[in-house]
Amino acid sequence: MPMNLTLDLTERELVELRQRTNATDTAGAVARAAREFLQTCRLRELTSMGG
Repeated sequence: MPMNLTLDLTERELVELRQRTNATDTAGAVARAAREFLQTCRLRELTSMGG
């Protein structure tokens, strides 16, 4: 389900997001960064459960 939202990021931060995600457009970069963040969080949770 697509959703609109407003982000308070500088142009420099948006450029960095596009570079780090290898995305050509800002929306794609933000979406990919958010998904990667969630994946990282899930991985940390799994790691901490392992003991």
